[in-house]
Amino acid sequence: MGFVKLHRELSNWEWADSPNHLSVFINLLLRVNYQPKTWRGIEVNAGEVITGRKKIAEWTGIKESTVFRVLKDLETCGELNIKKTNKYSIISMVKWSQFQLDEQQENNKRTTNEQQMNTTKERKERKERKEYINTSENPTERIDYEFYSNCWNTLTVNILPQVTRMTDARKRALKILIRNTGSQDFKPEFESLVKKVLESDFLSGKNSAWHATFDWCLKSANYTKIIEGNYKNKNGSNAGANDLDAFMKGEL
Repeated sequence: MGFVKLHRELSNWEWADSPNHLSVFINLLLRVNYQPKTWRGIEVNAGEVITGRKKIAEWTGIKESTVFRVLKDLETCGELNIKKTNKYSIISMVKWSQFQLDEQQENNKRTTNEQQMNTTKERKERKERKEYINTSENPTERIDYEFYSNCWNTLTVNILPQVTRMTDARKRALKILIRNTGSQDFKPEFESLVKKVLESDFLSGKNSAWHATFDWCLKSANYTKIIEGNYKNKNGSNAGANDLDAFMKGEL
């Protein structure tokens, strides 16, 4: 592990103004295990280190007698737990997990979130691939996309927006529409559809600010309404306004 956390609360610590106590504490923090290990058959847990006064004196440049007093102070105030033998001491930092394991938990949580995001992304990509495969053309059902764009542009020129490019999204929408109609030859039906759009003052934008587009007409629900005559012209000067009002309310 390449780093440790130094909490801001350390500045309010009761020994914060003592260089010796601060030095010993931070040096121990840097050297305790961040995960359980075994040393010469002895289990040394996370937050623990096997050391002694002489070694700590070497780390800090503090006299051994001062290190002894500092360790005693830190043990008394509950910062350290010291198990002594005739050869070494196992020093445990009592609050190590409180300030250090949180970081590991955050890393674990971040890793879990990233994995979940990756899984969601993979599912979305699989779904898109599946949809693409389902709407891909089989050799036996080729669609002349150029015909449909040319048909629309020729009949609606100077009246409705032109189709400048048959995008993949438009191709998929057209293919789905053709499948939903069950038509064996959709070309005449599409031409009839465009003519019905032009015959409707509402759809062609003659009596309202709104008008139909190529993409809008490719939606199965809209196609059905057009074919069934939902947008036929009505008598009356306010027909366009009434149609728009009904359209916005979802009645058309």
